[in-house]
Amino acid sequence: MVHRDDQLSSVNLLAEAIDRDPLIVKSDVVLTEVLRLMSHRQRQASPSRTSNSDVRLRSSCVLVMRQEKILGIFTERDVVKLTVQEIDFGTTKIASVMSSPVITIDAQAFQNDLGAALFLFRRYQIRHLVAIDHYGRLVGTISPENIRQLLRPTSLLRLRRVSEIMTTEVIHALSNVSVMSLAQLMSAHRVSCIVITHPTPADSNSSARIEPVGIVTERDLVRMKSYGVNYPTLTLSGRERASDFEGDRLTDVLRPLLGLTLPPSAVSLVPNERI
Repeated sequence: MVHRDDQLSSVNLLAEAIDRDPLIVKSDVVLTEVLRLMSHRQRQASPSRTSNSDVRLRSSCVLVMRQEKILGIFTERDVVKLTVQEIDFGTTKIASVMSSPVITIDAQAFQNDLGAALFLFRRYQIRHLVAIDHYGRLVGTISPENIRQLLRPTSLLRLRRVSEIMTTEVIHALSNVSVMSLAQLMSAHRVSCIVITHPTPADSNSSARIEPVGIVTERDLVRMKSYGVNYPTLTLSGRERASDFEGDRLTDVLRPLLGLTLPPSAVSLVPNERI
């Protein structure tokens, strides 16, 4: 039984947090097509989430269905894991690598309880819930990203403290490592991002520092994989391969972190899945 979080049970937002137009594929679709759909999908955004009527939103998961039956789910984390395993995305069908059975939540029973969804995220260490009705039929999907887009910053601050959700065990790498190495780090540590750093050695006036220069996420790797980028040979400093991104410059993959300079012990991060 789901135990409700008293802080969140009064927040009537679960129904609004549901993506009622999830990406759905059949079980015989190959992974290259799935990646294409995840990376380039364009759909209508909820008016409550954005002032624009049409925005480009990449899907972080795909549902696998046969008629009205939910067979499984495939996520960005699966893309990273399979890339590390060097699975052939051109011949592998999604049915053989999807997660099944899926974790579901009754959208009608918990329509006024956002805390129920957050509890399930934490309990099962997942980032996607499948919302169903009383009859087990698909309603949509819920992710922490959906919830963050819906809640105002003041609501997030009121519900959680930064100290409760941040991690000081930040997984980081130098900017000259291969993208495959980043994928391996993400998979091994089950994290959604890697902070790219530049070390500054100690001198007579200061101690050693770690300078965060950017961040690479699972979504970045999915986008790169969908473009057919060769992970083992590509490095973040290899700007000569920017043309591989069909208009997206390679430097866009390395998201700036405002040039912060911090001592090693001070580096911390708020992962998406903890909000």
